[in-house]
Amino acid sequence: MQLKSTIKLKLIADEFENLDRIYSFNYTDPYSNFYRFKKDIEFLHGRTGVDQNIVLGISDLNNDYLIKIKAYGFAKYHQKMYKNTDYIFLSEIINHFYYTERQVKSLGDEINSYLDNPSLSVDVYFRSMYDAKIRDYGLLKRSFEGVYNIKIWGHSLDQSDENYIKEIFSFNGEFIEQRCDVTIFYFNENAKFDLLSNLLAILGNKLIEKWMKKSWLKFKPNPNIVEINNIQPVDLIKFYEE
Repeated sequence: MQLKSTIKLKLIADEFENLDRIYSFNYTDPYSNFYRFKKDIEFLHGRTGVDQNIVLGISDLNNDYLIKIKAYGFAKYHQKMYKNTDYIFLSEIINHFYYTERQVKSLGDEINSYLDNPSLSVDVYFRSMYDAKIRDYGLLKRSFEGVYNIKIWGHSLDQSDENYIKEIFSFNGEFIEQRCDVTIFYFNENAKFDLLSNLLAILGNKLIEKWMKKSWLKFKPNPNIVEINNIQPVDLIKFYEE
């Protein structure tokens, strides 16, 4: 018997309903099942179904004996590579970041080399080339001024997924400082305490403190789905049908 949701729930519009893409660590699809909006969903740990490709395991092998017997099949990174679920996480954004960052650095180095050349102040043609480089540099940086807003909801931020977490927090780089804001949603104060502790264990206090001081990282309570949708206890049975 398969149960299907019969009622679609509302979320807070400015937080979740305008998402471009969802990266799910679940094996099922609660977003499409329960909420009104259809989004592109990437299942990073695989999904259930006929062609299931579920990823279960630990973050790494830290035991010499396990390494000796090559028990890599228990590690998530082995399963993700084997089942080809690892290369979809923010891949388009990451490629764009690194390509643009290389371009900005290369153009900046070119501009600095012009400044060291005496011809800059006496040669009209040389000066026009320099001015064109400055314009290109400005356009390139402005083309990348948009900030990606990443929302994390229902994830423990445990070390088993530390590679994903490090990837997110590597976005704000040397040449283009702010490219990403992160909002982490929490169930209660105890959960917030644990989430922050997990981040500190993975990323260290200096990075987290910098992100919070600059308001790149924020914590917010979970949206109250019951209040938003005015759900009463008698309504719960209405959410499923056979």
